[in-house]
Amino acid sequence: MRIPGTRPTPSRRRRLALVWAATSLLVCLAVGAWTALQRRGTTAPAPPDVPHAPTVPAPAAPAAAPASPAAAPASPEAPAGPAAPGPTADGGTDARVEELARVSGLGRRSAEALVVAGITSLGELADSDDTALAGALDAAGLPHATTMSSWPGQARRLGSG
Repeated sequence: MRIPGTRPTPSRRRRLALVWAATSLLVCLAVGAWTALQRRGTTAPAPPDVPHAPTVPAPAAPAAAPASPAAAPASPEAPAGPAAPGPTADGGTDARVEELARVSGLGRRSAEALVVAGITSLGELADSDDTALAGALDAAGLPHATTMSSWPGQARRLGSG
């Protein structure tokens, strides 16, 4: 029992310091683990009893390229979708990806996924809804960003400024 006006004994101070140190260590470990999960873009898996848990599709294997241009049959009826992002002929980066990556919270990989899905400019991003953005990220196997719903508004501001 502690008498008012007295200080704790040295052994009690040591125990309090040990409890404080152990608590601080546990908090630091928990925060570190949470931060690592957020950086990877993953969260804890959904419990097995959830019937509609989102799944990440497996990446598709790249198709084999023909040996020569003469061996490749020309198909004029093939849909002309947007070109995949990548380096340009002069060795620079794709300007469309760079333009989209100006939006805060929209990283390079997410911008590449949007370009592949057909959202290639700030104007198209400004006109997009959350469903289209989520579909583009799902198709690329990327997790949904927490700031995804703010991307169209940011694109409007960047496009007008």
